[in-house]
Formats: sequence, C-alpha cells, structure tokens
Amino acid sequence: MNCSNGYLHTMPCAPGTVFNPAIGVCDHPYNVPKCGGTTTTKSTTTTTTAETPPPFDDECLDANGKPVSGNPFEKPGDCDNFYQCSNGYLHTMPCAPGTVFNPAIGVCDHPYNVPKCGGTTTTKSTTTTTTAETPPPFDDECLDANGKPVSGNPFEKPGDCDNFYQCSNGYLHTMPCAPGTVFNPAIGVCDHPYNVPKCGGTTTTKSTTTTTTAETPPPFDDECLDANGKPVSGNPFEKPGDCDNFYQASI
Repeated sequence: MNCSNGYLHTMPCAPGTVFNPAIGVCDHPYNVPKCGGTTTTKSTTTTTTAETPPPFDDECLDANGKPVSGNPFEKPGDCDNFYQCSNGYLHTMPCAPGTVFNPAIGVCDHPYNVPKCGGTTTTKSTTTTTTAETPPPFDDECLDANGKPVSGNPFEKPGDCDNFYQCSNGYLHTMPCAPGTVFNPAIGVCDHPYNVPKCGGTTTTKSTTTTTTAETPPPFDDECLDANGKPVSGNPFEKPGDCDNFYQASI
C-alpha cells in the first residue's frame, strides 16, 4: 500500500516478487517468510529460525563488498528487460510494451533508437565501418524555448483517459496508467476515475444556471493523513495478507 496526497493505493509488485515489509520494497519470495520463505521450528525449543538468505549478487556490491542499490543497466542479449540492483540483489525489470532498454541513456526507449533492438545498421561494402541509423527528429512537444531536447512531467494525452504523455530526452512517450485508474490532468498523475469528470467522474448541470458541478470526491483514507489530518503521499507499505501487492498513498 502507498499513500499519495491523502488517498490509499494498492500497488503491484513485479511478477515473481513479493512485498517485503522489513525493507519496504518488492523482493525475492525466499526473503519473506510469510510469502514463500520457509521457516524451520526446532522440536526441542519454541524458537523459529528464518531461512538463511542467499548471498548478495556480485553486480550489486560496492568496492568494499557492501550491498548497494543503483540505476538501471543493460541485461546483455535481452532487449525487453534490464537489470537493477536493490539492497545487494540483482533484479530483472521489464520495459513497457513496445519499448526496449537503451543502455546509452539508461531508460526504456523506442526500438528505432537502439540498433541492437530494432534500430537498423548499414555496413559499407568497401570498409569495416558500421553506421547506425540516423535517429528521428525530436518531438516538438519535448523541446525547450531554445530547441533543445528536454525531459519533463506527465501531461494529458487529449481524448485518451487510460494513457498520458511524458517527454524523455526530446522524445514523446505514451505511458499507461495502472488498471482501474485514469490520467488526471489537474494534478498530473493517474487517479480514481470519479475524480476526473471526462473519464468517469459525473457532472451535474443545473437547469436554471450554466454552472457545472463536479461530483464530490470521497473522504481521504485515514492511513494517508498526517497528525493534523492533512492528506499526504508516502513510501510503499505492507498490505496485510497480500504478498503480491502493497499499499501506497496518493492524492
């Protein structure tokens, strides 16, 4: 579970992982006794000993041998996924459908920008030089006032409730909202449909006036309020009894 601006969201872990409340991230099942990790009880005592976790992955240790977390990096020979270190363990993470991992910029990108994963290469017959395909021009929506490529915050994709636009290094990407949510351009995040009049939230027009009143949103969730009763966003936390999902608060 995760709080975001006063609302409680149930967020999924990646396939093959479960939520580990001890460290607050999705983890291997064998590290979470309640969700796949086995426990052994000694017959002569009441002590329960958790299974010894596996050693850390070499790719996820610093120069002193300490476990680290880090940025995404290439999984050799696999265009659709990438590696990322989390607390000393190496995870395989998927790119969104229709994209591939671009090791040059460390993010998922259009296939035509990655020669090994869809971008074509041309070899001259008289030399050994291989020339990568010229990338397409940047998208106008993703250039600043000086014509330089930029990255930015999500924004509305007109007429499409289930997806939104986001600029990444000068290119315009269409990104999906989680199932059951729609993009709310008023706050720039995916939200409950009832909070977005054009995408499920109903509007009522008074017959004697031209005023349109949006549906009153539900009260905030108690788990997503601070000590003063104000809505907050926060880090993921355990959804009791559910290994495959976690809570997170969001407006």
